[in-house]
Order: sequence, then C-alpha cells, then structure tokens
Amino acid sequence: MRLDDMAARRHAAVTLDVGYRWSRGELADLVDEELEQLLDALQRVCETIEEQVTEAQFQHFDGETVDNAWFARARHALKAKRRICNTIQSLLGVRRKERQEAARRTVENEFVQQARLALPPEQFQQLLARAEAVVAAR
Repeated sequence: MRLDDMAARRHAAVTLDVGYRWSRGELADLVDEELEQLLDALQRVCETIEEQVTEAQFQHFDGETVDNAWFARARHALKAKRRICNTIQSLLGVRRKERQEAARRTVENEFVQQARLALPPEQFQQLLARAEAVVAAR
C-alpha cells in the first residue's frame, strides 16, 4: 500500500468515527491536530450519553420503565469513550512534555555554546566544573 493511500485511509478514519474502538497504537499514529479533533468529538459524544443516562435515571426514579439492556450498553459505551479520552489526553500530554524537553535541551545546549564563545576558556572551565560538581552532588 502506498504512503499516500495509507495517509488517505488514516484521514478517512479520523473523519471522526467516534464509535470505532481505537487502540493505543492507532491513536499514537495520529498527529496532535487529529487527536484533538477526535478528543473534542468524543467528549461531545460523552456529554450526550451522560445526558441520556441521567434522563433515564430520572425516568426510573419517577417510576417509568427503563430498558435495562439499553442502560447497561449506554454506561458501557460511556466508560469506553472516557477511557479513549483519557488515553488521548495522556498521549497529548506526553508529546507536549517531549516538545518542552526538546526545546529546553536546545536552549541549554545553545547557552553552553554561547558561554563557550563569550567567556575566557579558564572561566568557562571553572563554571563547567562547578556545574558538574552540583550535578554529581544530586
């Protein structure tokens, strides 16, 4: 299968099939924008299911008959969708943290290079030795 075909299939899948049982691997293959779109759609579906379940509970408390099989399926669907939402939020958080760490490392590396250029060699080595001592003491 060509890469373009795979991308088209993936994009079609993200055309937000909130009923699909997304695996962690499939979610990890999506880009952040796709994950955010899917998360938004899933959260809207969860809100709708919650409203329906709450309405059914009120009907039950009012003495009306509620389809127990429907109620069980709705609660199961809600739990499954919430798990997917949690997984997506976790993935987005990990990616955000990785980007922040990469940016921090880049800034630190650039700072060291600029210090190396701006400071006399003996002063740079003194600062480097002091930093190494602090890290070793941790």
